[in-house]
Amino acid sequence: MKAAEEKESCNRMCNMNKNLLVKKNLDEISFIRPILIVLLVLFHAFAPWCGGWRPFEGFQENSAYWWVGKLSYSFMLPTFVFISSYVFAYQRETLGKIENVGQIVVKKFRRLIVPSILFSFLYIPLLPKSLFGGGNFIHDILELLGGLGHMWFLPMLFWCFPLLYVLLKIGSFKIRFAIALLLAIAPTLPLPLQIGTALTYLFYFLLGYELYRNVEKIKNTNLILVWSLFLISFVGLTILKSEIVDCITGNSIVSKLLRLSTTNLATILYSTFGVVAMLITAIKYTSSKPLPHRVIKMGSYCFGVYIFQQFILQIVYYHTSLPLYLGNELLPWIGFMGTLVLSLILSYIVRSTRIGRNLI
Repeated sequence: MKAAEEKESCNRMCNMNKNLLVKKNLDEISFIRPILIVLLVLFHAFAPWCGGWRPFEGFQENSAYWWVGKLSYSFMLPTFVFISSYVFAYQRETLGKIENVGQIVVKKFRRLIVPSILFSFLYIPLLPKSLFGGGNFIHDILELLGGLGHMWFLPMLFWCFPLLYVLLKIGSFKIRFAIALLLAIAPTLPLPLQIGTALTYLFYFLLGYELYRNVEKIKNTNLILVWSLFLISFVGLTILKSEIVDCITGNSIVSKLLRLSTTNLATILYSTFGVVAMLITAIKYTSSKPLPHRVIKMGSYCFGVYIFQQFILQIVYYHTSLPLYLGNELLPWIGFMGTLVLSLILSYIVRSTRIGRNLI
């Protein structure tokens, strides 16, 4: 017992000494965050043209805008999930902030679930009655707790933390990834509160943790090669996806599952290339030159931009006459630039208060 206590004390001292030499900021993540926020706003600005949102009054299809929306979405959400775990791994593996699953749940509940519930309430007026407020009280409560609108991402991300905690208990690296990959390829399970969606995104969450542990092994990877693999796989599989799925005929449950799994596998392939390419780009850039302080500062506003941007675009597209005045060609570009600027301003205003800083 005494030997174990001495070993634990030694490990704590080693971690403390190591922390003195550790950089206080993950520059590669500070580099990635603003890019992801720009991609998020860009995707939502073009969402009606690529099937992400319903058409608005005066909507006209545009194949170029379809590709803009699809490209901006291609690896954006997986990378958001990835960097959350990458930072989590940095805190645990490098800073030595080891918390039990209960502490993790409480901490992430405050950070993710509380804002999700609050802003989901505010999002209710923007939803059609068919999606919320149709008279089924239990359904509405579960939808609210699972995140309305874009808030779904927050409870999904919340569940990734305890799920990763369980996965890390498995000693074999290969088994961990095999489980996560199978869950990602399989159709999303219809579990409430975004638990089923979290199982789908768990692969990227595990990838972030494991790549942080092994970042030295990948940072010298050929950047042009990885970006080329992403672009080729994204364009090729996006074009071929429907044809590949059409090859699996039949209306049986097995056929439907195969179609969904094939689509998921194609998405995982190009998304993973995009995630890794973004990380390597960030590492190469930040290792060659210091990251400007304003870029690091921008990271503190990213959560707020994520919260506000969809409110703004939903109001503009579906609750004003601006789409008719601006027309289909100008609307997404003006919507993108205006929403990005206004979201940053709102984030700055909210974060200038103590409550706002705790919330976003």
